[in-house]
Amino acid sequence: MTMRHALLPTATAVLLLGARCATSLAADSPAAQHPSGTLSDHIVSVTQGWGELGLDTAVKPLHKPASKLKIKDKEYQHGLGHHATGEIVVDLDGQFKTFQAEVGIQWQGGTNQASVIFRVFVDDKKVFDSGIVREADAARPVTVSVQGASELRLVADDAGDGITCDCANWADARLVHDPDAAKRPEGLGLDIVPFGRVATWDPKQTKGTSAKRVE
Repeated sequence: MTMRHALLPTATAVLLLGARCATSLAADSPAAQHPSGTLSDHIVSVTQGWGELGLDTAVKPLHKPASKLKIKDKEYQHGLGHHATGEIVVDLDGQFKTFQAEVGIQWQGGTNQASVIFRVFVDDKKVFDSGIVREADAARPVTVSVQGASELRLVADDAGDGITCDCANWADARLVHDPDAAKRPEGLGLDIVPFGRVATWDPKQTKGTSAKRVE
C-alpha cells in the first residue's frame, strides 16, 4: 500500500497474538499526538503485521487507544510504534543528513514473547542491523548517514518465529536536515507510483462516454 504525504494504516497479516499482548497494549493514549519532528511528514508508505502505526505512541490496536512508547523501563514522548513484519518507507529527496532513533520492543509486562530484528536501508543499502531484540533488552541507539539519499526504509522482521507480541518501537525517530542540500523547487510533486500517469480533459466537455455492455 502506498500513500502521498499521508499515513494510511495497514494490517497485512491476521494472526492471533494472545490475550496478554492485546490487553497490555490497551491504555490511555496521550491527550495530543505530536508527529516525530519532520519524519512523519515524509512517510510515503507503511506495512505492518498487526495494528496501526502509532505516531508518538506504541502500535495502535484496532479500535482501541495505544499505549505510551516504552522500551524496557524507559518511556518516550516521541517516535513510531510499528509491528513486525513490515516496513516504513520515508522520502528523503536528498534533504537530510542523519537519521537517528532508539529501537526496541514495546514493554508488555515482561512476557518476553517478542523477538524483532530492526534493519535500516538507505537507497536499498542496508546500513543497520540490530540482530534479534527481545522485550527485556534495553533500547539500542541508531545513527546513520542519509546525506544525499532519496529513500529511507525502516524494516521490522519477526526473527523467524512468528509475530506474537512483536511491537517494534522506533523511539525518538528523527531526521536531521542537511543545511547544504539543494532545495527542492516549489510545486514539484512526489511521484511514488511508477505505473501512474497524469490525465487531463477539456473542462468544457459535458457529454458523457458511451459503451456497450461488454465494454
